Amino acid sequence: MNINKNFAIMIVLALGFIIAGCESATVLPTTSTTDTTVITATTTTTTVTGQVAAPVFTLASGSYEADTLIVTIECATPGAEIYYTVYGRAAAAAVRAAGTGRTEIALNTSASISAYAVKSGMMDSDPANAQYDLYGWAEIGGGLDANAYAVRPGSLWIGGDFSAAGGVPVARVARWIGNTWEALGSGCDDLVTELAVDSSGDLYAGGYFLNAGGVPANRVAKWNGTVWTALGSGLTSRCQALGVYNNYVYAGGDFSDAGGVANTTNIARWNANTSAWEAMGSGMTGGYVFGMNIDSSGNVYICGSFNSGSVSGVPGTNNIARWNAAGSAWEALGNGTNGTTYAVAFGAAGDVFVGGLFSQAGGVPASYVARWTGTNWEALGSGLNGRVNTLTVGPSGDLYAGGQFTLAGGVAANGVAKWNGSSWSAVGEGTAGTVSDLCFGADEKLVAVGDFAVMGGRPARNVARWGVRK
Repeated sequence: MNINKNFAIMIVLALGFIIAGCESATVLPTTSTTDTTVITATTTTTTVTGQVAAPVFTLASGSYEADTLIVTIECATPGAEIYYTVYGRAAAAAVRAAGTGRTEIALNTSASISAYAVKSGMMDSDPANAQYDLYGWAEIGGGLDANAYAVRPGSLWIGGDFSAAGGVPVARVARWIGNTWEALGSGCDDLVTELAVDSSGDLYAGGYFLNAGGVPANRVAKWNGTVWTALGSGLTSRCQALGVYNNYVYAGGDFSDAGGVANTTNIARWNANTSAWEAMGSGMTGGYVFGMNIDSSGNVYICGSFNSGSVSGVPGTNNIARWNAAGSAWEALGNGTNGTTYAVAFGAAGDVFVGGLFSQAGGVPASYVARWTGTNWEALGSGLNGRVNTLTVGPSGDLYAGGQFTLAGGVAANGVAKWNGSSWSAVGEGTAGTVSDLCFGADEKLVAVGDFAVMGGRPARNVARWGVRK
């Protein structure tokens, strides 16, 4: 009986403790005032209403001649955010575009882009992809360690004031062949300012030098692929223009005579058949010749700084003149220009393009560049805003100008510009330096040489090629 009594007391005490514990649980947080709900949980449910529109690239995939390409991505869904990844030379990483619905990406190398768009309450968009191949300016073979003044096709022949090309020791003249720089023997002992290549592939160099390949050669010499040779006793002073046609080598510059021959002041020709210098008319009585080109008929055009009558007494030869091969006489092109000329090139229709430092051609306003039609001078749009050092015509017939300018036809164009027959355009981002010469190589890509460290926004020491995949 005592045991049962004690057991009953223990049961009563245990029930008391349980009741006390239940009463203490009522202090937990509750969102209900009823006695039946102790704790409640809240769940948020998002309703998905449709899918975000896929982003659109406003610039189609493809190949573009440009140093920098601006690509725009847009999404038609209001309020959507665009995420994109650029796969190129740099490591790829997803980027959240600032703002919503539209973003711009600046590419300076070839790349592919993947993008998608998101918006709260909607399914993410399907991905959109694009591929862009950029072809712009690129340095050739490690560049040159000093200025270059002349470039000619063949492989690429380059002359200037440099002593190394891509780390290869050279002396002011070099050849780029395949993917390699080559020295031309021991080169020249002073500036090479002009080059010309004959139909046999032999190179002629002109400049300030007195020695070529260890051989005495006064300002003009020939490289036959193995050795240098002089052209007689050469010129008495600087050669600044060269041209080759058939068996004649034409030289212009600032010299009193060529080979001691009379009437060869500033302009003369070397006859390869007789190995002798010859006069062209009565020569020049003043001024300088800075450039030269020869058309398909053998007519020689010289440009420079000289006045009417300075060239064999012919009136109207202001800074530009033509040697008529058929008549063996000098002729004027209208009344020439009112300032120095440095370059001449020929169009497919027989037009003659002239560039330099002038504001009029034949009395017609023309800023630094003009066209001679055979009877009249014409401007090329609004022209350029600075000196033109070189002109060349491309495979498609477009005219390319190089020099020291920042505008072409009112369009930003730094040092290099293109005229398509009706308007000017930039050739990539160009350079803030000086472009001295242009030519098209055997691969039909434009090559520029001069005094510059950057071309198309990339390092390029004094030589660069346009149209290289970036």
